[in-house]
Amino acid sequence: GIDTASSSTILNVISSDQFKKPITYWCFSETRTEQIGYIYLKNNLATYDYDQKQRNKQDLLNALGLKIQSGVRYENEYITEIIKVIRGSVADNYGQLQAGDHILEWNGEKLSNLSPQDVNRIILQHSMQSPQIHMIVKRLIRHSALSNNDPLLANRTARGKRQQQ
Repeated sequence: GIDTASSSTILNVISSDQFKKPITYWCFSETRTEQIGYIYLKNNLATYDYDQKQRNKQDLLNALGLKIQSGVRYENEYITEIIKVIRGSVADNYGQLQAGDHILEWNGEKLSNLSPQDVNRIILQHSMQSPQIHMIVKRLIRHSALSNNDPLLANRTARGKRQQQ
C-alpha cells in the first residue's frame, strides 16, 4: 500500500525549513541606473503571543541591524531610507543592505509617500508575527560603479553589444 502519512511529514519538514536561511538577490533596472534588491530575512523577534507594549519597531530594526528614516523627500515622493547598517548584522551579512538604500516595500506593503507614523504601523503590524521579513529595496548606482573596470558589468555589456550586432 501507499503510506500517505510519510508524505505529509516530508511536506511539514520542507515548509518548516523555508525560513531558516535568509535569501537575497539583486538585479539591475533596465536603465542600469539602479539595482532592485529582493531581501528575505529571518525575523528572530516573531512571536505569536505578541504584546505590543513589549516590542516596538526599534526592537525589530535593532535585531536586523538597521536604522531607517521615513518621510524623506526624494524627487517627487516621500521615501523610507536606510540610514545605517550595523556591520556584521543580519541586514549586512544576509541582506547586503547599505546606507542610502530606499525601502520600497515591507512584507508586501508599499512604503512610498507614507507618513512616518504609517511606516511605523506597517513595520509593526506586518513583522511581529511573521517568521520572515521581506523587503524590496532600490539602490541607486553611482557612475563610478558602471565603469569598465567592473569585470562582471563589462562582460554583460560586451555580450549585450555582440547580441545586438
